[in-house]
Amino acid sequence: MTTSIVPIVLLLAARALLRHRFLTDPGFWRGLEWMSYRVFTPTLFITSIAGTDLTMSRSGRCC
Repeated sequence: MTTSIVPIVLLLAARALLRHRFLTDPGFWRGLEWMSYRVFTPTLFITSIAGTDLTMSRSGRCC
């Protein structure tokens, strides 16, 4: 469980550090948020769906 939470916490901490210390321009963050929601998230969904095994077992149930 902690192996899946630690990377998320580290990413959030890195974002906070970058936003408050180095990249303070609000326009940059608006553009990055737009890219995240409009480009990266759909790409993640499509990649996950494309890599999903959709074969059926002999009983007719999945997996």
